[in-house]
Amino acid sequence: MPALTLRPAELSGYAGQEFRVDLVADNVRDVYEATGMLAYDHTVLEFRKAEKGEFFQEDGRPASLTIEANPGAGRLQFSFGRRAKPVSGTGVLASLVFRAKQPGVSKVEIMSARILGAEDEQVAFSKGPGLIRVR
Repeated sequence: MPALTLRPAELSGYAGQEFRVDLVADNVRDVYEATGMLAYDHTVLEFRKAEKGEFFQEDGRPASLTIEANPGAGRLQFSFGRRAKPVSGTGVLASLVFRAKQPGVSKVEIMSARILGAEDEQVAFSKGPGLIRVR
């Protein structure tokens, strides 16, 4: 079954350290767009930046990446896609960089998401969470 997952699924490190978590599309077929919301504990982590992954850019065609951060709530709205040609397979949509603010444990979860395929049909998928432990 197609999935949106976070990789690695678990990380650990120290306060002040930066962590990179990849948002990955797994085993998807004929996808034009992926949108959704990701949540994290804003008392433990600070969102720093997002970098476009290779998934929608594999064949050199332009792709879009939009991230809207709400740091006070620990939420990220994301949107990835392109209209030129659908994409199939597995790959990184974006690399998300967080900085550990203080010791604690933060889930990094895909709270909601939507994957659109051909003719704007919604593709069924599962979601995979992540966890960051800060010492």
